Amino acid sequence: MLGIILAIAAFTDFKYRKIPNGIDFLLVIYAVFFSGASVYDRIAGFLLTAGTVCVLLFAGGKIKGGDAKFLSFCAAAAGLCEFVPILMLSYVIAAVWCIVRKEKSVPLAFVFFAAYLLGKEGLMI
Repeated sequence: MLGIILAIAAFTDFKYRKIPNGIDFLLVIYAVFFSGASVYDRIAGFLLTAGTVCVLLFAGGKIKGGDAKFLSFCAAAAGLCEFVPILMLSYVIAAVWCIVRKEKSVPLAFVFFAAYLLGKEGLMI
């Protein structure tokens, strides 16, 4: 089910460069009721992501508010142990995206979903 939510987010972010609040709401619902990660892993994922990555990147103007919320809720849904490798792979995909397409920004949900799929196929996780 997380894959479906991420796929919808990826599509809307790729097409419109916006992540709807409804996606964030679905991620929270998934994190609270359906995630297989332990409660501590989900809380750690949310707090560490919201408290460090997003605050630093958002405050520094590197990402927008929708991306910050999306990353925080993805971390809560996946749990810290699954989220970190996906995030690292998404950084690599984003770098390749920027080099190949000669752009300074990427649709974050799209590259995160690509990393999620690659991780699920056993390349990283």
